[in-house]
Amino acid sequence: MTLMALLLEKSKLCGAEDRTFSDADGKFRSGACVQTAVGKTKTSMQAFVKLVLLTRQLILILLIPFTGVAAFAADTPKSVFVKESCLDTISSDVLSSLEKEIRKSQKYRWARNLGDGNQTGVVFTINVSCTQRKNVVAIATVFGAAKCFSATNCHHAVDGSTIRADSCDATTAADCGQALFKAFDDYMSSPIRSPLRLN
Repeated sequence: MTLMALLLEKSKLCGAEDRTFSDADGKFRSGACVQTAVGKTKTSMQAFVKLVLLTRQLILILLIPFTGVAAFAADTPKSVFVKESCLDTISSDVLSSLEKEIRKSQKYRWARNLGDGNQTGVVFTINVSCTQRKNVVAIATVFGAAKCFSATNCHHAVDGSTIRADSCDATTAADCGQALFKAFDDYMSSPIRSPLRLN
């Protein structure tokens, strides 16, 4: 449809006194019809803009609580309890290094026991067993999680796929502790980590 045809169609909606237009440029020369149409269009655009702004404000208001929850979940350090049976000097140095890595991490917090969890009540565990012979200590570890439902009722589960063994001596005790922490952190960050049932 040509511009002229559109103008003719538009003129049907106008009064007889408002149908004057130019054949040369296809523009209305005068008449309240043009002004009314423009005024209605402007009013409609203003209403549309207000609706868009109101919708954006509503979306932001609805998203704020969820953003807060997500940020809280991401920023809350996970509780970690090291359950160990190590009495030798070298193994103690390894565990001290591991504890230091956990304490200085912003992702985790040192838990005093299985009941020392955060708001979720879940405590992640690093189970450590040590055997020292002469100047070398063999350290076996497995990762897991626990949840206490009362002071005397704690459910603890381990992930058998995380069993590992390390050999450390006095000169590598700190490095062994750091390696254990990295292995645990990698496990916690794994997208395919198997969920542990604690109920």
